[in-house]
Amino acid sequence: MAKNALLILISAGLSAWLPAFAQDSDPDAWRKPDQLVRALQLKRSDVVAVVEPQAFLAPLISDRVHSLVNLDDAPEHSIDVVVLYDALHGVDHRSKFYPKLRRALRGRVVNIDFFRDPPSPSPPDPKLPEPQAIQEFMTAGFHITKTVSFLPFQYFQVFN
Repeated sequence: MAKNALLILISAGLSAWLPAFAQDSDPDAWRKPDQLVRALQLKRSDVVAVVEPQAFLAPLISDRVHSLVNLDDAPEHSIDVVVLYDALHGVDHRSKFYPKLRRALRGRVVNIDFFRDPPSPSPPDPKLPEPQAIQEFMTAGFHITKTVSFLPFQYFQVFN
């Protein structure tokens, strides 16, 4: 009988945590891949570089654009759209990264990064606050042209 009572007590304590963990089992519920791809407003003729820690976005857009290229290997002014997906906060020495980004770019930068963690049992990742990201881009000579608010845990910024 005591074992059953303990099991019920543990289950009751975990019940508040389980719904968040269950949401994490379907990350597309918060990543919103269809809306995200539409919001990027890519053209079939675009040359795109995607910088992301894990392959999520690149496979979704590879057949919608002219080509996907590596930002590190891109000639000057050769990229129409650079998409930074959950990446900027992890870039060391961002002050050196922005000029490199500017040299390769002939179009726009889309910065999508987390402002808070999605439901997950793992520890939180470091974040780059949205105002700080905007300030860093502006200091590097970019101009913010749009922000889009449909992602529950990420901000979506467009710079030229």
